[in-house]
Amino acid sequence: MDMAGHQIVFSKKKDTDRYVQAGAYAAGVEGEGEFHFSMQHITLEQLLSMCQHLPLDAVLIEGYKQAPYRKIVCVKNEEELIY
Repeated sequence: MDMAGHQIVFSKKKDTDRYVQAGAYAAGVEGEGEFHFSMQHITLEQLLSMCQHLPLDAVLIEGYKQAPYRKIVCVKNEEELIY
């Protein structure tokens, strides 16, 4: 993942990836002022619960069409709208 011109990846040779491969519930790595967190088998509800502890104005959820949350529809022009 490339964020703000930096790229931090869990290296296959580093402890963080070894922890994940060994079955760690979660692992994190910090570098250059960025923190990346990996958690296996996380549910949407768990993710949203963690987001409550961050100073966020909004959370955009992609790929959960059946989830019981309000939806945002993006269209290029008014003709794409179905009323």
